[in-house]
Amino acid sequence: MNFDDIIYVFFLLTSIGIGQYIRHIPGQLQRQYVCTGVGVLLVFLVSRLHIVHPLILTCLNGLIVLHVNKKYCHIISFLFCFGYLAFFRWTSQYYMVGVAFEVHQSYRFKQEGYPDKNVDFKTEHHVIHPSFLDVFQYSFCYAGVLIGPYYKYKTYIDMFSVPYAPYLPCFKILKHRICFIPLYIGMFLLSDYIFPLEWSCNCMNNIGQNPTTAKKKERQELTLQILGIHKDNQEAWSETEYNFQTVHNIDEFGSEFLPTIREGIRSWNRTVQYWLVMFVYKQVPFTKPVRMLVTMLVSSFWHGIYPGYYLCLLSAPLFLLAEAEMETLFKKKASPLGKQVFDWIWWVIKMQAFAYMGMAFLLLRVDKTLHYWWSIYFVGHVFVLAIFTGTLLLKHLCNTKLKKS
Repeated sequence: MNFDDIIYVFFLLTSIGIGQYIRHIPGQLQRQYVCTGVGVLLVFLVSRLHIVHPLILTCLNGLIVLHVNKKYCHIISFLFCFGYLAFFRWTSQYYMVGVAFEVHQSYRFKQEGYPDKNVDFKTEHHVIHPSFLDVFQYSFCYAGVLIGPYYKYKTYIDMFSVPYAPYLPCFKILKHRICFIPLYIGMFLLSDYIFPLEWSCNCMNNIGQNPTTAKKKERQELTLQILGIHKDNQEAWSETEYNFQTVHNIDEFGSEFLPTIREGIRSWNRTVQYWLVMFVYKQVPFTKPVRMLVTMLVSSFWHGIYPGYYLCLLSAPLFLLAEAEMETLFKKKASPLGKQVFDWIWWVIKMQAFAYMGMAFLLLRVDKTLHYWWSIYFVGHVFVLAIFTGTLLLKHLCNTKLKKS
């Protein structure tokens, strides 16, 4: 572990400790100002004079959100933020593009209306009108400047305004998460000693709380109407079970042990993947393969300019398409035992695929990556192309037989 890692961990632990203090500050505005102040201080301590870049990005994006036509502000924000990213690496563009999309969605709601009976509730809790100061505070909230999980502007507002905040079992959930840290530290030190590679650690803070009864697709939204509980019913709030799935960024077990490549990818950096799905994948008006390719291209660009990022992430769509064809051809029609056998075999393939693509992510340079892949005869690409071609051929033969019969 180098000195930068030690500094990062120190600020990370400091953020967690400050969070417990901020939760007990009376008044929504006071808590917001403290969160912003701590966030600006953390960015300055880490970046020093480079803090000018997030300040420029945030201020100009705030002007875009406020003064550009709401019909197009999300597109302008996306182009501006990622254009800025081409010259200066800074991660807050996720939040800035996200809030522009939320403003655009609010505009569409006012123009088209919700296909829902509870229009008053939707208007109150889903339409946002952020001011310039709101955009600035959202961008520099300490919960996101170091830790990294993406959360919507509405989730940020809920952090200060939900009526059940005093009843959240933060320490209970924190203990559940940190109990695995000694194991991870031991595994990290061992792997770093045997295979000296650079790793990073990401933990989370106490933002994104939701009642456990909230459905998966509603975790980024307020869930009062689902529970049917009045916001002033303190007894009901105190008896409700809560979770932090909105900002649960990494599912370690799923990433390692779920059988498919798709599930493994979805278990890692989940909040950023939510951003990519909502603001890239679903916005591309083409077929699924093209959507996947564009999404991975944007993700590669966000990671950096090194060719290794592109070689790694742009290989993923081919593996995902081959996997989908294999599941359609073999798994869906298999017996329960056959599905288990398929899962075990494909889990081994998944882990080898991650290792194969991950080498590009670690080596970064195109010459080193291609030299490594050449040394093992591009086995990953050859294998996945053979699987993909073979499944398409088998599907064609099966369809031909069905037509003849």
